[in-house]
Amino acid sequence: MTTTVATEIRPWTITPEFVFTDAERDLLREALATTTVSPYRHYEAFTHQVARIIARDQVPERFVQFTATLPGRDRDSAPVVLIKNCPYDVDVPVFDFDEPVKSKYELKKTFAAEAMLALFAELCGTPAIGYVNVNEGDVFQDIYPKRSMADSQSQKALNKIHFHKDLANHFVRPDQVYMVGMRSDPRNEVYTSFVRNIDVWDSFTEQELQDLRRHDFHTPFDDLTWSAAVSWARPTTTPCSARPGTCATSRAGPWG
Repeated sequence: MTTTVATEIRPWTITPEFVFTDAERDLLREALATTTVSPYRHYEAFTHQVARIIARDQVPERFVQFTATLPGRDRDSAPVVLIKNCPYDVDVPVFDFDEPVKSKYELKKTFAAEAMLALFAELCGTPAIGYVNVNEGDVFQDIYPKRSMADSQSQKALNKIHFHKDLANHFVRPDQVYMVGMRSDPRNEVYTSFVRNIDVWDSFTEQELQDLRRHDFHTPFDDLTWSAAVSWARPTTTPCSARPGTCATSRAGPWG
């Protein structure tokens, strides 16, 4: 009998692939600030305003050229894109600890961070989606703690959470997830770590991979999904691994 020995996970480092200059950041932030429509009330009108920023050539050409290289990249070996010095809102309000989503609707008056995410998605040709059972169906999510869910496994937790499972059970799953870091206080450092799926699969033996391809697995819904008013059927059973590759899984630490 031949036994295949699992290999060790290969070292993988994420380094910035694009860094906005301060001048580029400030000019783009000024353009993004022209989005006067709330994406939480009139999403289509908001994205129309973002599209006009692109049409008017208000995006730094260097960034436009960079995004043009992304659709053809190997997502299995390089699933994460790190961009530094991105523009976002000058004033980021502090939300209510008990009702952060409701507080967001009331306090947010500028939407530069949301416009940056929408602009990046438009340049990359990746339309955004939202889920009716998460934060009222908002396309953009503020990762912010909530008192009643402080100890949960969700985006509203105060403590570290395990690898994300909130997307696995949706009928429509995104190809990419975009994030903009808006607060980074050194007194409360926040880390988001990633593991490439190709490295995970390389750590299993061939027999283990065959077992993982069986339709015997299901991913429980995350705590935020269960807390929503929308009811969901029990997750169906699926293979744990269908094929090698398929990007990366992320795990986030305490939210700042």
